[in-house]
Amino acid sequence: MIKKNITGIVLAGGKSSRMGTDKGMIMLNGKKFIEHILEAISPNVDEIIIIANTTNYNDLGYKVHNDIVKERGPLAGIHTGLVSSKTEKNIIVSCDIPFITSNLIKHILNNS
Repeated sequence: MIKKNITGIVLAGGKSSRMGTDKGMIMLNGKKFIEHILEAISPNVDEIIIIANTTNYNDLGYKVHNDIVKERGPLAGIHTGLVSSKTEKNIIVSCDIPFITSNLIKHILNNS
C-alpha cells in the first residue's frame, strides 16, 4: 500500500434529534449509510477514525472515539477527530452522505 499520510474522520456522533434515529445505521441498498462512506474513504486514506458517542459503530473494525468536549455538536466531533489523528492531512465526512464516492474523495484530496 502506498502511504498517503491521510486520516479519514467520519462524524457519526450526533443526537439525531431531527431524524429520530442514528443516521449512520440507516440502510440503503443492503448496507448501512456508514458502510457506504467507509468504502468510499478507505482506498484514499491510511487510517479511519469514527467519532461517535454510541457503541453502534464498535463492530466495524475502526477506532471509535467519543467527543472530547461533550454536547457541542459537529465542531466537537471535528475537534476530537483532529486531536485523535496522527497525520497532518485529514478528510472529514459526515455519516449521512451515502452517495459519496471514492473518486470524489480522491478528487478532493488531489486538489487540496
